[in-house]
Amino acid sequence: MATSQLFMWRLASLIPGVLLALLLSIFISTQTADAAVRYWDGGGGTDNWCTAANWSNNDTPDSNDRAAINIAVPGGIDIDCSINSQGLVNNTGAVAVTASSGVTVTMGSWGIQLANSTGSFDFSAATIVNVSGTVTISAGTFTAPSGTMNVKTNFTHTGGTFNHNNGTISMYSTANSDVKSTGTFYNLKMAKSGSTYTMGAATSGDVIVENDLTLANGKFDCSSSQSIDVRGDLVIQSSTDAPTYPCPVELTGANSTTISAYNATSLFDSNITINKTNTSDTVTLLHDVDFNESGQDILLTKGTLVLDDNGFIVDGSSSTFTVAAAGIVKMDGDETGLTFASGQPTMSAGSEVILTNDSGTNTVPNWTYEDLTFNGGNYTLGANLDVNGTLTLSSGTFATGTNSSYQINVADAWVDAGTGVFTEGTGTVVFDGSTSINSNEAFYNVTIGGSVTDTATLAATLDVDGTLTVSSGTFDSGNYQINANAWTDSGTGTFTEGTGTVVFDGTGTIASNDAFNDVTINTSVTSTQTLGADLDVNGDLTVSAGTLALSTYGLDLEGTLTNSATITDASGALTIATNFTNSGTYTAGANLDVEGNFTNSGTFTAGSSAINVGGNFANTSTFTSNTSTVTLDTTGTATVSGSTSFYGLVCTTAGKTVNFTAGTTTTVADTFNFTGSAVSPIVLASTSGGSAWNLNVSAAGTVTPYYLTVSDSNATSTVLASDTTLGTGNTNWTVDAIAPSLPVITSVVTDTANSSYTFTGTKEADSDIFEDGVEVYALDAGTSWSWATTLSAGVNNFSFTSKDAALNESAAVAVSITLDTAAPADLTVSSSTEATNNSSYTLTGGKETNSSILDSDSVIVTIDAGTTWEYALTLDEGENSFTLSSKDEAGNESADVAHSITLDSTGPAQPVMASVERTDQSNITLNGTGEALATVWRDSVQTTTVDADGNFSLSFTPEFGVNSYSLFLKDALGNSSSSLLVTIERSPFRSRGAGPSRGGGGGGAYSSFGNQVVPVDVESSEGAESAESSEGAESAESDEAQIEASDSISVDEIVESIVEESAEGGEEGGESNVEFSLAGDISLEPAESSESSEGAESSENAESSDSSESSESAESSDSSESAESAATSESSDSSESTSSESTVSAPAPAVSAPVVVAPVPQPTRAEVKATQRQARDDRRDRRQVERAKQREQQKSEGILGQIEIKQSILENIPSRSDLNEVPQRLSVFQNITDAVNEVVSESASEDSSSESTEVAVEVETETGSTSGSTAESAAEESSTEEASTEAVTVESILTAVTEEGVPEILIDIFLAKIESDSEFDGNQDSDGDGMTDSEELLYGSDPLSVDSDGDGVSDAEEIFENGTDPFSSDSDGDGIVDTEDENPLEYDYVEVEAEVIDSYQAAVGQEVDIDVADSDFDGISDSEELALGTDPQNSDSDGDGVTDGDEKLVYGTDPSIVSSQQEFESTAVTNVSDNYLAPAGPQLFSGRSEPGTTLEVYLMIDGQQTLVGSTEVDSEGKYSMFTDDLPAGDHTLMATSTNGKIGGVDLFKVSVVEDTGVQTPTFNSEVLDDGNVVREAKLELTPELDSIPEAGLKIVMNWQSTLVAQSFTIDRQHSSLEIVPPSLLGPGEHTVTWYAQDKGTGQLGAPQKLTFIVAGFGGIGLGGKSPIALIAGAVAMMLALGSLAMLSKNKGALARSRA
Repeated sequence: MATSQLFMWRLASLIPGVLLALLLSIFISTQTADAAVRYWDGGGGTDNWCTAANWSNNDTPDSNDRAAINIAVPGGIDIDCSINSQGLVNNTGAVAVTASSGVTVTMGSWGIQLANSTGSFDFSAATIVNVSGTVTISAGTFTAPSGTMNVKTNFTHTGGTFNHNNGTISMYSTANSDVKSTGTFYNLKMAKSGSTYTMGAATSGDVIVENDLTLANGKFDCSSSQSIDVRGDLVIQSSTDAPTYPCPVELTGANSTTISAYNATSLFDSNITINKTNTSDTVTLLHDVDFNESGQDILLTKGTLVLDDNGFIVDGSSSTFTVAAAGIVKMDGDETGLTFASGQPTMSAGSEVILTNDSGTNTVPNWTYEDLTFNGGNYTLGANLDVNGTLTLSSGTFATGTNSSYQINVADAWVDAGTGVFTEGTGTVVFDGSTSINSNEAFYNVTIGGSVTDTATLAATLDVDGTLTVSSGTFDSGNYQINANAWTDSGTGTFTEGTGTVVFDGTGTIASNDAFNDVTINTSVTSTQTLGADLDVNGDLTVSAGTLALSTYGLDLEGTLTNSATITDASGALTIATNFTNSGTYTAGANLDVEGNFTNSGTFTAGSSAINVGGNFANTSTFTSNTSTVTLDTTGTATVSGSTSFYGLVCTTAGKTVNFTAGTTTTVADTFNFTGSAVSPIVLASTSGGSAWNLNVSAAGTVTPYYLTVSDSNATSTVLASDTTLGTGNTNWTVDAIAPSLPVITSVVTDTANSSYTFTGTKEADSDIFEDGVEVYALDAGTSWSWATTLSAGVNNFSFTSKDAALNESAAVAVSITLDTAAPADLTVSSSTEATNNSSYTLTGGKETNSSILDSDSVIVTIDAGTTWEYALTLDEGENSFTLSSKDEAGNESADVAHSITLDSTGPAQPVMASVERTDQSNITLNGTGEALATVWRDSVQTTTVDADGNFSLSFTPEFGVNSYSLFLKDALGNSSSSLLVTIERSPFRSRGAGPSRGGGGGGAYSSFGNQVVPVDVESSEGAESAESSEGAESAESDEAQIEASDSISVDEIVESIVEESAEGGEEGGESNVEFSLAGDISLEPAESSESSEGAESSENAESSDSSESSESAESSDSSESAESAATSESSDSSESTSSESTVSAPAPAVSAPVVVAPVPQPTRAEVKATQRQARDDRRDRRQVERAKQREQQKSEGILGQIEIKQSILENIPSRSDLNEVPQRLSVFQNITDAVNEVVSESASEDSSSESTEVAVEVETETGSTSGSTAESAAEESSTEEASTEAVTVESILTAVTEEGVPEILIDIFLAKIESDSEFDGNQDSDGDGMTDSEELLYGSDPLSVDSDGDGVSDAEEIFENGTDPFSSDSDGDGIVDTEDENPLEYDYVEVEAEVIDSYQAAVGQEVDIDVADSDFDGISDSEELALGTDPQNSDSDGDGVTDGDEKLVYGTDPSIVSSQQEFESTAVTNVSDNYLAPAGPQLFSGRSEPGTTLEVYLMIDGQQTLVGSTEVDSEGKYSMFTDDLPAGDHTLMATSTNGKIGGVDLFKVSVVEDTGVQTPTFNSEVLDDGNVVREAKLELTPELDSIPEAGLKIVMNWQSTLVAQSFTIDRQHSSLEIVPPSLLGPGEHTVTWYAQDKGTGQLGAPQKLTFIVAGFGGIGLGGKSPIALIAGAVAMMLALGSLAMLSKNKGALARSRA
């Protein structure tokens, strides 16, 4: 205890006493009764543990003592003997405790504690350290023994340093223990049976075991974030129990380690991760290992796990075995158990399984592999093998096994890396990724089945004993060869051929969608390769052994085909880009196309298809053609060598040369067709000139040699050629050049609704039919043909020709058929639907033009161009129903329209008389019954109506005496019942004995109904008579008064009588009672006298007006004759106008007694009106004859009145389409202008100066015809009360315009023309030409004529489709009517035939240069006049007062026929045609327009108008002008003439180019001085030397001062050509313009202009001339000018003459 006391005293010297007392108290309280603490005090003076003096109490700690070292021991303490203490503690001592070598250290339950940072325990030399308690290291350095340190309780290392010294820490006993360390163990052994180890680092991280971890007993519990890192072996010596938190074990380190399990039940409950430093670091199983805990995972992250014949079981629930990218599993196949909860390991990309084996045959585990390597041993498949990475065959053998159809899928690569052997069996290897295929072994079947982006690439020759299938992805053969029995493309895969060869060496099918490079067929003699798809070979095809069967597929070969075996072709076409060589057997079944040479030295059997050869044809063996045709089909020279029999031999390559080997025979059994061209004929020759080649052509075949050059050909029979040149050495060759006759078409329709159409016709025998250059009917010996085609919507144009065997072709036959599938518009029915008793019925209505009318599919109205229809028929009794439709020319039918009408012709029953009563002394009442609501008639007079109950009463006053009445009924339709004869006797005296008295006074009467007589007393009324006509009394006077049926008067006679009587009554002015009694059948009562008189007066006034108009220049006798002849017609008009006042009674029914009379038909209103209209038409005809006589009389007297026409054209003419589509000419409707502007004739005397300024309009109305004359004649007729003349001015006409832009006065005139009193319907198409009436009025065509100019083309087609003039049959004025003119809007020059020229020159008696001469001085040459059909010797051929030159060159009218005044004054540009071609620059325009107006020309661009020129129109309606420069391009120009009120428009198109190729010559005159002044009366223009006119030009000149045009044609170059004006030019400035026109094309040259001055004779030098000559010239000019003025004055404003 001395040491302890010393320690206390020292401590007491350092701290206060209080603290010392406290420490002592604590120290004493911690001591136990059975354990003492021995403190090191070093009292022994040594460092030896076993020196007792060094310890307190001089007592060495024993098994009951704890050794405590709390002081610094500089020299350290040496455990120099084996010790056994309760524990060892160093908390404060700075001392190093070191065990001597060989000692044993045993510590009790207090264990070992090291807490001094400067202290250390070094047990490295100790033999063994046994610690029953806990080892706690919190500071300092602890060095374990190199042997074993057994720890019974806990091992806690939380600070300081723990040196494992490559020793083993062994945990034992049964108590639970903690094993925590911040350092590393070397070997760690767990041997605590039934106990739990709480494993983990003292702070964080894993427990590290640098060498081995031995699991002998116990179980391990770790936190979820910690594990045991084992870098040596893992030894499992016994089963372990499942801990709450199993400790994961991670096997790491850069070494090879093992996992040992010493019995089959060894279990390990924790997760194991193998994560070695290197992939080559191995972990080897030395025993079977069973991991069976739920959720227990084995992860091979990196390194190699070697199973080494041991079982490896991971079968706990949800347990996995995962091999990561750097993991390798190596096994030899003898593993007794490979069991996994998921069925197989999870192999990550990059992982590998290596199969090795020492002996025996093993089965490849049924796993999904990434990389799989066979490295020794023998392996077979037990199931399909799936390798997602690389399959490497390094050594050993690999076979598909007993089931040889197992499939192997390889994604990345197949590598033969050594001596391994693969036995393919009959299975399939599928390369399903971007695979590199490098195999020295043969496969059975191979499939390329990667994704779209995957490419399988050959790295060595590929040998496939079965089928190679390219299913998906890309297969790149590179430069390697492929050997296969069969090839198929089963999906979307692509084969890239590279430069290798595909060798098919067995029996199979080749079905590839992709091209090969070279292909070789090298099978056994009995084997066949069959195509299963078209074969495309970019290189060569070699058939060296076996058979290639093309089957039904084609061959496209870019290289050479070499056949030394057998090729059979069922129907597959072959295309060979180079040469075909056959030394074996070839059987063709389809087309063979050889672009190079064809060489046959074997057996070639053709089928029925074509053989095309681009090079030479050589046959030295057997060539059987059957029915095939050989065609030599490329340019250049080809040689046909060998004697060959062809079925057909053809060459249609123009310019080709075919040489036949001399001495050989070419036999053609069917078709011999050699056709060149006119420019490049085909040459047939011998290979040796002068030595013939033989041609044997069958007469029964088709022989068509055409455009050939033939030499040295010995034909065995006649060869008929066309357009062929025969050289020397030919035999039996003949040339045929006669074309066949035109084909005839017998089936043409113009319109159809069926798109399927068949042409039929006739032809010349031995000819074929072509349509637009394509054969549609093959050549045969027949004379009929047919062709079925499908029509397109709209117009289908066809052109048919015929060719004979010699290919001579006929002219073309053009046919147009319109496919119209649109049904016509539904028809309309305007007929009445009310019931009728007239069986004669007419259906009427409207329809689409060019359509028929059908009733229940039966045609009742045939096709016509009208828009209305009618059909007369006889109705059946009762309801008549119709199902109506219309059908157009194409057969399209409209929808059905239902219509019905009821015929009711049965009259009511005869009336029944019930009683007769006397109502007063004079009247009686008849009471009876009959059909309800029927009318009751007494004789022919309607009296009353039967009421709804069937009763009626009839009261009247009978005449004295016996009265017979016929009573009958009429229903609502006018049907009459049979008559009931009623007899009434009225007497002034009472009847005696006839019956009782009926009252006083009056007379007696009796009545009888049929055979019953009823007396009636009627009072007499003296002197009273009926106010109405007593029809009954008249009819009863005598039988002669009755008119029998045979004496009936016709309707025409009745109407005529009415007209005559009405006229007479009108003339007398009194009342006329005209009555016709036809047995009571017809009663015609005239109108009242006032109406008749009014009508007569009106007709007199109208006639007077007409008569006055007609007699302006005619004799008075003519006028009176006209008035007399019109009397009846005028009265008829009056009768018609008052027909509503006249009554035509329906015929009364025949009475039952005493007489039955047949009814006479009554005249209808239409018939009466027709008779009146005919009379009026006769009157008009007579009036027109009178006017014609007046005009002829005026002409004969030499008086031609000045015609003044105020032409009205709207300023804004509405367009039906865009402005560019407006027709070329917009003329005003002729009939309208004639109606608006009456011809006003001048007085014959020159001093008549007054002119009418008003226009009279004649309007026909339903009340008669009223006509207006001039203002003067109107004044004369002012006394007529009902005059209807309406005077209007042009200004008033233009201001009254409808919304549609149509002048109202024009509408009135149009309605009068068609005799219509209805409102104007501008949308109606009166003439059915496709234009509405409004459009026709606006565009100026005739609304009542489909074809206004009568040229066979409708107005609508001319205006809206052709752009031609609807009022001229020759729109371009070239003398060719539009219907025969190919270019109706372009001037076509007409050559004059030589016979015409000869006839003309013979007629004039001298030779005339007709192209230059102008014999009649009218401005156009004699040749043009002959072409136009006018008289070259008469300046006005048609006698209309305008010279031929002005008509042709200025007005643009036809000089051969009389033109209307309107034509002369309508605006037009006449010197150019529509769509003409002109050079860029200013344009020269001349033509006609309204005199005195301004002519303006506008350029139309995008709807905008740009003014490009203007000029004044002279008094004769002529103008000439230059425009501004026009740019190049296609333009639309508008010429318009306007004076602010009336305008005219001409639209035309021009194409402006930089140069048309037509050069206009330049003219000048020698008499012009430097100032362009001429001082002579004569001006001659001659061409300048550098501008001699070219032959073929037409020169058109226009002298601006007189607006006189000239035209002549240059037939040769004229250097001395002289041109003089057609009339003398007066003093002043003048301009002449001219341009050239190519007479063939109509194209224009640039216009030229020359301005000069004609000087007067006063004040001007004589210019070298004598005064007498100048005076004579002046006199001549004055006389000429005076003559021109006189002619102009006499001939009127538009009558012109050319001197």
